[in-house]
Amino acid sequence: MAPGVSTQETVPNKNRYFREALTGTKSYQYTTQRGTDRTAIFKIDLESKNDLLLRIATNKTVVVENEDLESIEVDDHPSVYVIVLDSEQIIAVQRRAKAFSSTATAIRLIAEVVNDKLYQKELQAHFEPIRKAADFWNLVKTYENRIVQVRFDIVTPNMSDLSKVLSDDIKDFAKATNAVRTTYDIESHHNAALKLDPKNEILNGLVEYSSMGGGSITVKVRYGSMKKTVSTKQGIQTAELENVELEATGTLENIKSLLGHFTLGDD
Repeated sequence: MAPGVSTQETVPNKNRYFREALTGTKSYQYTTQRGTDRTAIFKIDLESKNDLLLRIATNKTVVVENEDLESIEVDDHPSVYVIVLDSEQIIAVQRRAKAFSSTATAIRLIAEVVNDKLYQKELQAHFEPIRKAADFWNLVKTYENRIVQVRFDIVTPNMSDLSKVLSDDIKDFAKATNAVRTTYDIESHHNAALKLDPKNEILNGLVEYSSMGGGSITVKVRYGSMKKTVSTKQGIQTAELENVELEATGTLENIKSLLGHFTLGDD
């Protein structure tokens, strides 16, 4: 722990430290998966007590034609909107391939930026996509009597609204061991299948927690003498919002209202 910083101080203030790390960043040097060095630019557009609307841009060069019909390279800084809801600990990222190939790239940049500073207080931000719990139960129905293993890889609970779906034993165990991530594996006998019932409170709690952004679920299915792994990483929830709506709303409360009435879809 950093000198003069205690756990009693850092945990209750984790949202504030996250916010300060993000708003205090103007630019960030990073390397793409293809090995290209680039600079990300962070700009806060709207800010309230608990929420943020910002844009993250990346530097690129594009080829255009000038007045002499010659092809020349010019600088471009395409950006994406990012909405940060502190209280709910939710981040929504605009999907815009011109700026980033996927929303995961923008999330990775945010994680690197804030964790560089959170590490000093022995804190770390983890990001998991929000999915539909029904996707897991649909898998269970599709592969009925063929599921031989389920793995839950969850982030240690730190939100009361989210962690309330977990059993007290799981929460107490994670807290007592100071675990950042916990993996739970359930596996059947080699010639049997798992019994997965949504009425099982512990199982349903793990499914709900993972689907709400607390982790991921991997399912192993038997195909004759072979086994196939199926992940629930698909089906990320999305919101359909136009740029003009974000620019014209004027307040973060209006934007949150828009998010509260979006149509869910699959990424």
